[in-house]
Amino acid sequence: MAVIDGQVVRVGSKVGGAVVTEIRDTAVLLRRGKSQETFTLYPSSKLNNQTDRKQE
Repeated sequence: MAVIDGQVVRVGSKVGGAVVTEIRDTAVLLRRGKSQETFTLYPSSKLNNQTDRKQE
């Protein structure tokens, strides 16, 4: 499982017209037609349950 643009994806998921073909520790491989794309993943900080607050 990986997160791309805030969307949780798995192998077989579609992302912007491409299909996730492999998820590695540091990259997600996508296939769009005959071409392959590689998205490099960066470690995120720990997720928390805080919500954004609007400034008044």
